[in-house]
Amino acid sequence: MKHIPNLITLANLFCGCLAIVATFSGHNYLKTAGFLIFLAVIFDFLDGFSARLLKAYSEFGKQLDSLADVVSFGVAPAMIAFRIMFAHQDGLPFANLPYIAFAMVLFSALRLAKFNVDTRQTENFVGMPTPANAIFWASLPLVLQELHQKELWNLEAVIFHPIAIAGLCVLFSALLVLPIPMVSFKFKTTAFKPNWQRFTLIWLILGLYFIIGVSAIPVGILVYPLFSLTLRK
Repeated sequence: MKHIPNLITLANLFCGCLAIVATFSGHNYLKTAGFLIFLAVIFDFLDGFSARLLKAYSEFGKQLDSLADVVSFGVAPAMIAFRIMFAHQDGLPFANLPYIAFAMVLFSALRLAKFNVDTRQTENFVGMPTPANAIFWASLPLVLQELHQKELWNLEAVIFHPIAIAGLCVLFSALLVLPIPMVSFKFKTTAFKPNWQRFTLIWLILGLYFIIGVSAIPVGILVYPLFSLTLRK
């Protein structure tokens, strides 16, 4: 039983590897890569949940979790960003711009290493958690598909312009390591009062979903640090 959380962590890692393979398979497979990252996020939640349920905490599991997260929430999202910039860079004078996506891998590694030794992050996070970064990038292929279906070509050209994506890569790289307090989604109880911040943010994203559809996911992730800043004491 004590090995169950580690097996779930390996499932997270496997999904991250498959997501990377999907991005190498071409621009048309980015949505598949996104779904695999979402699945990795679910496994990441389940390994922590099962560790608490089974009381199967270990230093080995902690380190394994961080190694898996670097791949699933660092490398895989960076590959999606790279492929989006690469596919939309026609006419740009700087062909190497897509490589800026890999800054997120470096800062994800820094964040995860810091998280393992930072005693301040038991209740809330300091800096954006890597799964939140991954969810943002995993959702972009879905947004791109929605814009295609609605034939909103002008909006697509602006949002998915390589310079805009490069700017987002820099922004999220910084958010991963900046000492900004962020609301954690670690529910220790289902009671509203101790979790009102978490419930409020979830309801906000759900409300956005009914208004703007799947675009609510990346918009919600962008709102997340701003929402957290308003809660600073």
